[in-house]
Amino acid sequence: MGVCADAPWTDTAYKLVEYDGRPVLKLSTGKRSWPGKKQVYRVLDDQGQLSMDIIGLRGEEIAGAQPLLEQVLRGGRTAGRLATLEDARTLCRDELTRLPKIYQALIDPARYPVSFSTALHSLRAAAEKQIIT
Repeated sequence: MGVCADAPWTDTAYKLVEYDGRPVLKLSTGKRSWPGKKQVYRVLDDQGQLSMDIIGLRGEEIAGAQPLLEQVLRGGRTAGRLATLEDARTLCRDELTRLPKIYQALIDPARYPVSFSTALHSLRAAAEKQIIT
């Protein structure tokens, strides 16, 4: 990781989502978290435009949605081929062309829809119930 020489610091946060195979979450006011290992799923409309993203559980099947996150490290080593800078540029360009114009405005853009899956809501409710009882 690189940092700027005139401001040599970085800010990070670590959110524990599972401990010893058991989902965990944070319930602090204004800081509630979502338990479990997650995946981001993308939904396209019938013209191939980005419609919405859904945050769900890793391995969950969401009809009409494609998973976005891919494992790049396993046991401290790269897992498969890493994307090149040109790969990243192409992906970014392609995704921007599929993003409806209402979300691309520089001033007061519409908010791109992101929701949480039913399975993730259920896991959160179950984890909260274990903590509270």
